[in-house]
Amino acid sequence: LLSPPRFTLVVSSAASDVCKSQMAVLLCACEAPLNVSGVEDTLNQPIRRTDQLMVLEHVGETLIMLGNDGLLLRRPIEGEVWQRDQLGDADNHPDFISGAVCGDGSLVALSYQADVWHSSDQGESWQTYSLPTGEDVQDIDCTQSNELWVVGSFSTMLHSSAAGQEWEVTTLNEDAMLTAVTFSSSEQGYSAGEFGLLAVTKDAGD
Repeated sequence: LLSPPRFTLVVSSAASDVCKSQMAVLLCACEAPLNVSGVEDTLNQPIRRTDQLMVLEHVGETLIMLGNDGLLLRRPIEGEVWQRDQLGDADNHPDFISGAVCGDGSLVALSYQADVWHSSDQGESWQTYSLPTGEDVQDIDCTQSNELWVVGSFSTMLHSSAAGQEWEVTTLNEDAMLTAVTFSSSEQGYSAGEFGLLAVTKDAGD
């Protein structure tokens, strides 16, 4: 068998100097001033590309949006300028996933952390109620009679007729995620979820 040919690289001193010169030029070309003006402009805007807007509700004469990291955006219906605020404590901000307007005009919002936030003054002030469940919550609705419904994993349903201060917890005993709940009246309600699951009540859950 023939041995594979072997090659020896020979570089002249002149060629070596050229390579060093080209390398120096390439290294110098990497230097450029860092322009962060675009980032600063974005941070000065009320709505930013990093915002995850999850809730949009019309409350009285105000439009309200809620999102990740405690984001609260408000503006008059006929206005154009949004007011940006952040709800929660210094190191604990809610990640909102759902919201609803009650019959009395108040607003409720559900956070991923299983808390219900309630405002009766168009987002000016808020009360918070922790849900008595370890399941993952997905959606909230508020009926015309101001009763609250929350749904989540393991077909869990939570119901409050006390403005969120007390809760009843039930389940359909199905290993499925309920992802949506809505009431067309104080008595008639629907909840949908995984695997084609649809639950219907005509008596407010009784």
